Amino acid sequence: MAQAPPPPSGNGHVTHNLVMYIQGNPCQQDSTTPPQPIPQLTQIISTEPQSQSGQKLKRVRRHWLPPPAKLVENIDYNDEVIAKIRSDKDETQKVEYFLTGEGANKPPYNLFVVNHENGDVKITGKLDREKCDKYHLKGIARYENGSYAEDEIPLVIMVLDQNDNAPYFEPQSGTITESSKKGTFVLQIEGKDDDQDGTLNSKIAYSIDSQEPKGNGPMFYIEQDTGKVYIKEPTLDRETIDSYTLVVKGVDMDGAPGGLSGTGTIHINVTDINDNLPTLEENEYSGKVDENVHNVVVMRIRALDEDLEGTDNWLTRFKIAKGNEDNLFSIETDEKTNEGILTLIKPLDFEEVQNLALALEIENYAPFVEGGSVMTDVNLQVGEGGTPIGAGFGLGGDVGGGMGGDADIEGEVGLDLGLGGGVDAGLGVDAGTDIGAGIGGALGPGVGLKPHVGPITGPELGLKPGIKPGGKKTKPKKPGPKSDAPKSYPIMISVNNMPEGPSFVPSVKEFPVSEDPKEAPEGGTIGTFAAINPDTGKPAEDVSYAKGYDPGNWLVIDEETAEIKLKVPDRESPFVVNGTYIAKILAISKDMPAKTATGTIAIKVIDSNDHCPTLEKAYTHVCYDPKGITVTITGKDEDAFPNAAPFTFVTDDPRGEWRVTFRNETTVSLESSAIQKPDKYNTPYPYTLKLEVIDVQGLSCPEKQSFTINVCEFIPFLLVFCQCGGKGTVFPDQFSDMPFDTKEHLISYHTEGIGEDKV
Repeated sequence: MAQAPPPPSGNGHVTHNLVMYIQGNPCQQDSTTPPQPIPQLTQIISTEPQSQSGQKLKRVRRHWLPPPAKLVENIDYNDEVIAKIRSDKDETQKVEYFLTGEGANKPPYNLFVVNHENGDVKITGKLDREKCDKYHLKGIARYENGSYAEDEIPLVIMVLDQNDNAPYFEPQSGTITESSKKGTFVLQIEGKDDDQDGTLNSKIAYSIDSQEPKGNGPMFYIEQDTGKVYIKEPTLDRETIDSYTLVVKGVDMDGAPGGLSGTGTIHINVTDINDNLPTLEENEYSGKVDENVHNVVVMRIRALDEDLEGTDNWLTRFKIAKGNEDNLFSIETDEKTNEGILTLIKPLDFEEVQNLALALEIENYAPFVEGGSVMTDVNLQVGEGGTPIGAGFGLGGDVGGGMGGDADIEGEVGLDLGLGGGVDAGLGVDAGTDIGAGIGGALGPGVGLKPHVGPITGPELGLKPGIKPGGKKTKPKKPGPKSDAPKSYPIMISVNNMPEGPSFVPSVKEFPVSEDPKEAPEGGTIGTFAAINPDTGKPAEDVSYAKGYDPGNWLVIDEETAEIKLKVPDRESPFVVNGTYIAKILAISKDMPAKTATGTIAIKVIDSNDHCPTLEKAYTHVCYDPKGITVTITGKDEDAFPNAAPFTFVTDDPRGEWRVTFRNETTVSLESSAIQKPDKYNTPYPYTLKLEVIDVQGLSCPEKQSFTINVCEFIPFLLVFCQCGGKGTVFPDQFSDMPFDTKEHLISYHTEGIGEDKV
């Protein structure tokens, strides 16, 4: 094996060299041809030079980076020498050679080995680029004593890729809305290949290997380069197939022959839209309900909807459109069963109504998705006897459009369409479909097009939406609802006549009575309040009566006849409100179970003049004023109008010392200037007046009433004895509000300032 030539020695240097040879370049060969040895010098390291005179000179090192050794994975190199390490010092001393690094003295151990005697480097096994694509080794030359003969030399082994890994896929899933348009993106598949990135070995070409369920044919396609999956046909229908499983195939080498392949599975769920109108199990309903009951379920009405159960596309909202003007019924949706629960919320009376007619309308909680085409394939003949050619056109476009309006078609309808030379088409359409037809394009004059499906049997063509010639089905689009005429479901409710208990009609009965004992009815009977039989309107039989409420214990009720007797009424009783005493009477049937009715007895107590008017207060205190004093006197009466105010006040004043002034219906003021001044001890001097208070009917108390006036002189420290202060001072209960408006006597000066004692 060759070695590097020694450097020139004209300068007297003694040179030692550590040389690494790479025994070949496998990257220039294919994976089946063993590499041929090609010697290559990779690095020379000089030792310490000396001059001819023996003087030690400065050491000079020259480092060359060796090119990586390139080995192909999966090749058995049969213990060939792939590189060589040699130091020229082995000519004078024994030198041993070693390798360090991963693959040598580190895991994976001994994949690369070196002959300690001659420095030959060999490989003991096959390489796998996917495990390690590069090995960094170092060559070492040592003397027998362990010292380094030379510096370490790097050895890099690069592993070249072979196409030894097939593509593989991880499970993926996606969703797509039903009725999506052709070309709608669904998801992107990402295959994996462990071979080297950016090479043909890892470049994957995608294709769809199979589809389950097969349905009407492939519904998806995939881009070969990107793995993006798109809608192929715009006829996805969740109600027919709600999920698809695709087996996707990936071939590396960009799909070239000989490329490795792998498959993966993806699941595509078809999501729901509200493209189905709800319907009811029956076209009309009938039910019965007992009279005099409420908050009872009349019936449960199940809605049918092909959309996804549990969603707003499936859930139905019920509405009573007619017949419930009095709010007798309510209807709510059972969200678990999609049933409408019709409930009677107010009682019915058979004697008033025997039958009720309701109209029910339904809709989904989610808005209905209108539009879409009814796709129909036809064959067209050009001219007379021409060869049929395949052509497809859409009838309907968007529902309700294309012909300028909706066309309600019942049974089989012929459509006469003139296009250029004219088209005569008879189409059989299922009943109840709203179709707007539009055909784009123009045909030249003289060209006649006749629809043809299979054998021509006549000028008319019978096709159902969604059926292609030859029996192949396409998805029919659901018809859109007519917003101006929603379907209405009639519900007939009959009222059952039930045996009824007694009833008080009217429920409240008034009895006017006078509190004057002289006007009391004979025996105290004020009348009867008997219950009736609601079915016959006649007095109820087999019932007994009792008091239900009588707070003042005024009444006695006969349990057989409902006769009401009144004890002594008192209009001034605390149980009388606005002149009315309220009591309750019960009528109890004698059957089992007993039925009870309650009536209200309203006794209107007519007032009698049985109370004489009196003084509201019998004394007062005033301060002496030499100009005279004024006091106010107010009367009261427990009777009501017209047996009370306005009052007349008459004083017993033989000397005429007091002048009476009318203030209002219940109050007068008394003025006098003939009041004696209190003595030097300021002893209050009492004046007593005798008065007669007479109500509007002329009634007064048998004895005149006394009113005492205590007069004292105004001395500040005696205010505790003589109340000359204002209201609310020492004895606030000794003062009364003035019986007239005093605001006009108050003057506001709006002045302010500090007092003379302030600075």
